[in-house]
Amino acid sequence: MNIHSEQHVQHGLWESVLASLQGSLYANQFVCAMSSQLFHIEETKDLRGNKEMHEHLVHSSYHRVTAIGSALRIQGRETQRSIIETLTACIQNAQQADAKVSEYLGVMHNAAPQGYKSFMNHVISWQNASNQSLKDARNELISAGFTFPDGQHSHHRQYTQHYWPGHPAYPLFYQVQPVIRHVLTEMRLTSPEHAVTQGTYIAYLMGRGYDYPSALRIVESWETYETLPGQEYL
Repeated sequence: MNIHSEQHVQHGLWESVLASLQGSLYANQFVCAMSSQLFHIEETKDLRGNKEMHEHLVHSSYHRVTAIGSALRIQGRETQRSIIETLTACIQNAQQADAKVSEYLGVMHNAAPQGYKSFMNHVISWQNASNQSLKDARNELISAGFTFPDGQHSHHRQYTQHYWPGHPAYPLFYQVQPVIRHVLTEMRLTSPEHAVTQGTYIAYLMGRGYDYPSALRIVESWETYETLPGQEYL
């Protein structure tokens, strides 16, 4: 679960993830309301599969709410790694619960009186929408380099350390990344074997208007300057 692409952060990774999660919960609310309504209708109060479906629906809703809370905390610049782990685990747990919810919605549809088939189709549509939005959130996190408990992660090569919101180097790191990615191209360093020094990057940043302490802080914030972003463009 590593951030390796500043582009995701710059274009609002957490805002986008949060929007997907909230969209998923929005659809989930309709599934909850409509399926619960069936308990209060004479013809469907004992509809086969509804009770079993709700056993999983409760968990899917809980995990969505918890995932949203975790995303809000990260967006608010809380930095504990365990928050990220909570977020990814809850998305995965919600998806596991969703599989059973969808299974039992199918049972309910098959068992529903003819006059309630259309109603069940609408419930299933809301569940599908909720599933898709949750999948979107997961895919956004995977694309940004985060690993899920089941081991699914991005296969992109990693060039940087972890930079959480609130990390001392976070603002400058993500401000400079798009610029520094082109440093070697601009300096006509076209050979992968060309030696790149710390001074090369400091001089480049100072040429871009950063004072020496800021430039040094940015460069030293990476593990080693041999793995600074930009070298993949050689």
